[in-house]
Amino acid sequence: MNALVADDNPMRFEYYFVLSAIGWTVRCVMVPKMAITQLTAGDRFDLVALDHDFQGLRDCAGDPPETTGLGIANCIVGLPDNQRPGLGTIYAAEHLRASAMRI
Repeated sequence: MNALVADDNPMRFEYYFVLSAIGWTVRCVMVPKMAITQLTAGDRFDLVALDHDFQGLRDCAGDPPETTGLGIANCIVGLPDNQRPGLGTIYAAEHLRASAMRI
């Protein structure tokens, strides 16, 4: 089983390392473009966990779509069926940003 975790805060990775103890392969990335690279490389992930907010990547015009968890999720939608993850989650630690997420 394979998991991909995309978060700009490596402290949150430890929540997913417990999967390693039961035999999962867990890949952690801190940059959305790296997550997209992993997703499109051909490996299928059984679980994808995405932070919505990548704090250091905002510009004055707002969040470019490819720099958010939702942007990565949109990439997933475009994958062939046999490459789409079995389960996905998007989370936001900041309450106001979390309430603004829409798919």
